[in-house]
Amino acid sequence: DRFGVPAPRMHYRLDANSEAMITHGLATSRAVLERAGSVQVLESRLVDQAGFHLMGTCAMGADPSTSVVDHRCRTHDVANLLVIDSSVFATAAAVNPTPTIQAIALRAADLLLHERSEVRVP
Repeated sequence: DRFGVPAPRMHYRLDANSEAMITHGLATSRAVLERAGSVQVLESRLVDQAGFHLMGTCAMGADPSTSVVDHRCRTHDVANLLVIDSSVFATAAAVNPTPTIQAIALRAADLLLHERSEVRVP
């Protein structure tokens, strides 16, 4: 960084399939809107440096060979480690994921509280 502290440098690029899906989605949306009577349709592709929500890198599931966390967001491999963010999503909608992240965090907290209440310390 500007103070000489080592920091990661990230480069994000869409693959060909993602580009094709965006192009298809814009064309389909335009066709639907025009068919519905729209007089003017403005479209905007991804804005450079706008930020992205990277999801699915710690998939949730029951099988440790195909997922990183279980239904409680607890990792399969590291005891008492939870991952509570959008990386546990299997898929996502085309809207901001924050409310879903909040719901997953609240659910994970409720499950943790439930687990703690069942543990009796002598």
